[in-house]
Amino acid sequence: MGPLLFCCLLAPAGPLLLLLLPMEIPSRVAIFNTILEIKGKQGTLIAIDERGYFEVSMDVSGKLHTVLFPIDQTVLIFNEPLAQVVADFEVER
Repeated sequence: MGPLLFCCLLAPAGPLLLLLLPMEIPSRVAIFNTILEIKGKQGTLIAIDERGYFEVSMDVSGKLHTVLFPIDQTVLIFNEPLAQVVADFEVER
């Protein structure tokens, strides 16, 4: 089972905390990276390294390569939307 994701949304009645179900890895993703100036290139997320890297398999010049992208300079958008479960409590500020 993959890592759990949490999302805090601001709503007129106050912030809501959403628990997003575990993500599936490997998973198809769109990659955005500032270093390589990649904008929406397709790849497969293989792992999230504890040292701060996304491990992604992607096509480079017609061949499949494993690429390590630094988390702080990369955005991944999953091709499949995650199911959402609304938490039954509110976050107080």
